[in-house]
Amino acid sequence: MEAEFGYAVDQLLTAEQDPPHRAHLQAGRDIAPGAVDDAARGSAKFALWADSTRLGELSLASLRARLTALTHAYVYSPLTPVFADLVDLRDDLFTLIRNHPDPVRLRETYLLAGTTCAVLAYASGDLGAPQAAMIQTQAALACAERADSPTLTAWVLGNQAMTQEWYGAAGQGVRLAGQATVHARRAPVPGTVLVRLASIEARAHASLGNAPAAREALNRARAARDLSADHYAGQRDEFDDIGGILQFTPAKQSFYAGSVFLRLGDAAAAHDASLAAIAAYASGPADQRSYGDETLAWVDVAAARVADPLRDLDGAAEALAVVHAQPSTMRIPALVQPLTVLKRELATARYQNARLAHQMRGTIDDLVEQCRRHSANEIST
Repeated sequence: MEAEFGYAVDQLLTAEQDPPHRAHLQAGRDIAPGAVDDAARGSAKFALWADSTRLGELSLASLRARLTALTHAYVYSPLTPVFADLVDLRDDLFTLIRNHPDPVRLRETYLLAGTTCAVLAYASGDLGAPQAAMIQTQAALACAERADSPTLTAWVLGNQAMTQEWYGAAGQGVRLAGQATVHARRAPVPGTVLVRLASIEARAHASLGNAPAAREALNRARAARDLSADHYAGQRDEFDDIGGILQFTPAKQSFYAGSVFLRLGDAAAAHDASLAAIAAYASGPADQRSYGDETLAWVDVAAARVADPLRDLDGAAEALAVVHAQPSTMRIPALVQPLTVLKRELATARYQNARLAHQMRGTIDDLVEQCRRHSANEIST
């Protein structure tokens, strides 16, 4: 394992591809050059050390409260200060583990440290640094093993599945989502991680063009939501108890469903699910409102209207106008891929000569350029 980590650290590079799941990059404190990779190196060293030592005793209430606050802030706040605070929290947890050996709270401390690394892995991917995300992932998995936390293992593997699907390896995404689901089912209380994994799997199947499997996975996501609500009322698994980015809300479930239907070519279902996600975010709690997800859902609404047999260009233009009217801080890298797909559809024969389609293509070019520029500013070295 040490050789693998050493190789990964040596090969750390900032990818130029668009991040797979960052849905709310906003302006904030600049991340210092190399900070994402430095954070990954620290986690890599800790992961190598973790198997050879025991943990220490300290009241973890304040550390858990810090993690809870950061996972909630991740949903709706600028990423850069949240990332810096996550690194500080991780370092404090690692110091506790190293300097206060005591097995009494071994599991909880490893769980908090591993969860912090898991969120750092998610954030590293959002910042366009997949190699750093990989190393944070390995640190999280090392901690998950020591904590015997099937939920943490499942959530991390779900991240990997999502990333594989985003970068074109949907078959790997299906496989990883299946592995993650096996771990998630070991948890004493089934949580929304099962909903998340089924939704990720559905999107991967849809990318492969397997409509029956995608719809079956969406059905499993709904069943997992119902199971948690009906049979475990008042009980939460470890991640839902912390909440924030670790919890898969009904709004996010609708957002994923919309993207699945769009991949399957079911414009009507995609349209309805995307609008349901937008409405749920707008009417839900403020600390669960992912403005980036809303923006992405509006792009999906536009795409669904373009794909409609009735050729609802006016409605598509209205949806795209919502995206264009968003503050510049919402020019998130994750928008590039769906906007590019939308532009491609607007350039097909059925729309090629339409004046409104031409205007929309120009708007999309402007948005994509701003998204790429925003991403470069966030991870500049």
